[in-house]
Amino acid sequence: MMEGLPGLNTYEIGVLVAECREKALDSYVRNVYGVGSKAILIKVWKPSMGSGELWLAAGYSVFYAEQSVEKEPTPSSQVLQLRRKVVGKRINEIRQVGGERLVTVGLDGFEIVVECMPPGNIVLVKDGVVEWLLEKFESSTRILKVGEKYHPPPAKHSHPIAEAWPPLLKDHNPKTSIVVALARDLGLGGKFAEELVARAGLDKRKRVEQLSDEEVNRLNTAWLELMRELEHPRPRLYRRDGEAIPCATEFQTLSGLKVTEVSSFSEAVFLAYLEELRSLRMREVEEKSRRELESLEKEKSYRMHTLENLERRKSELEFFISGVEQASAFWEILWQKPDEALEKIRETTGLDAEMQNGKILLTKNGLKIILSKDTSPVKQLGPVYEELKTVRKAVEKLRQEIAEIEEKMNTVSVEYVPRPAVVVKKTTSKPRPFREFVTSGGFRALLGKDARSNIMLLKRHLRENDLVLHTETPGSPAAVLINGSKASETDVEECAQMVGCHSRAWRENFSNVSVYAVKAEQVSFTPPSGQYLPKGSFMVYGPKNFYVVELRLAAFKEDDDVKVVPYLTAQRMNKPFVEIRPGHVKSSDAAKKILTLLGFDAAGERVEAVAAQIPFGRCSIVDKLINP
Repeated sequence: MMEGLPGLNTYEIGVLVAECREKALDSYVRNVYGVGSKAILIKVWKPSMGSGELWLAAGYSVFYAEQSVEKEPTPSSQVLQLRRKVVGKRINEIRQVGGERLVTVGLDGFEIVVECMPPGNIVLVKDGVVEWLLEKFESSTRILKVGEKYHPPPAKHSHPIAEAWPPLLKDHNPKTSIVVALARDLGLGGKFAEELVARAGLDKRKRVEQLSDEEVNRLNTAWLELMRELEHPRPRLYRRDGEAIPCATEFQTLSGLKVTEVSSFSEAVFLAYLEELRSLRMREVEEKSRRELESLEKEKSYRMHTLENLERRKSELEFFISGVEQASAFWEILWQKPDEALEKIRETTGLDAEMQNGKILLTKNGLKIILSKDTSPVKQLGPVYEELKTVRKAVEKLRQEIAEIEEKMNTVSVEYVPRPAVVVKKTTSKPRPFREFVTSGGFRALLGKDARSNIMLLKRHLRENDLVLHTETPGSPAAVLINGSKASETDVEECAQMVGCHSRAWRENFSNVSVYAVKAEQVSFTPPSGQYLPKGSFMVYGPKNFYVVELRLAAFKEDDDVKVVPYLTAQRMNKPFVEIRPGHVKSSDAAKKILTLLGFDAAGERVEAVAAQIPFGRCSIVDKLINP
């Protein structure tokens, strides 16, 4: 579990499992991602729910998010292994094991086990054997590794506490405080323990041995009340000093804190986990920056030390060269009156000077030069000049390197700003009340699915410059072609074909149908005086433009999906497509054929996604890929 998150007990995990089961059961796995080092995110899709994200957080819990987060750009090899094993499979079971903090997710022959108790783990099991796991684990009592039989953690606190409190409390250390006994010994966690004691009106510092039977009964009553509330959650997210505390119901002990009501306990847990993930990333960034700064400081210190030594050597060389150059002024007298000249050289230059074997020896700070009478002193300084030149270059280079290190130290915190991998990106797709497609000319069209959504579409989305399309026969979708008054006849005809294909004419196996188009201002929900407008109906006043369209659709590949659009649209998009007409083939069987022709695997989720786009669940297909 991440250190900043308050732990969830087995009862809270039970609430989350129930929510996940409602949202994700019978959904298909679209993709798998890693989030930090302790969580796996499963992207799921379900025909009746749309897409969402099932989070498996080791050492914490499972929860379902209807919002998406930015994913890591490059998944680890470990995540890719899990992805290859489970993508495309259907989630056929989500359950909590007994009363434990252990959750299993069934996937067509596989089972993902999420160990929600610290330290936590995520394990993929097949026929009882570990196929994949988040972290290897080995102790004197338990081994977790690929190829070994899976053994769950030892069971704890799986008893029905509400029915057995008095004896359980008496079994524990009588000197223990009530809160400690409830939180630690009975496994309720600190948050629940504090709440129960507060609801029972007890002093949390009171020891177990001091509890009367009446006080134990009050605790039992408070517990039963809390359990009833968990059956009908009223989720919220409390905040205290930067800490996010998800709760499945209202907590008296947290009533003074800032609170946000949310739609589900999963959402509260998701938001809390996201905040802690952000904090963790920032701590990681700070730690990385600290280490980088330490490393840079060491590099700078080393170079500064080297620079000091070189600066000293440079000064010594310059002093020595200057002294030798000054000594040359005494060159003539040096050979006539050496003792007098040597003394003057010592006084004037600061160098040590003496005569040796008819030559002059000048020394200082380990530097020396032996001057002969036949050659100018300056000429004999060549090697010293070369060393000074080398030292000066080294000094300049070191100064430049130190400046670069200091500049990097000033910017290192900016360079390590974390990727927005935990930033909420968007709300994931939910079942839309309308069908939608874009014409070949780029005009967006919305179609109702039934009488109720027809009226909703016209009342909520119809604007000036839009066109409304409908058939005169019952059982037709109403369509709004957005900015349709500016669309070409081609675009309007494509929208008309889509309306016709989703009308009852398709079910009746017609080959064509008449569709009309009118302007937005011609549509009204007020009947003529003295007449009644049936529920789900609308009035059209003024002239109508009619289009007789063939009932033909087309399926084509778009990125990683299959789109079903009007035949006219597909023709004009110049993409290979499969033609669909009215018929009696089940949409699921037709979807498999369409997927095969378009080069996809005809499996689970994809089949349902394509089948859902075929009108009335029946059709016929032209058994070939058409290239416009």
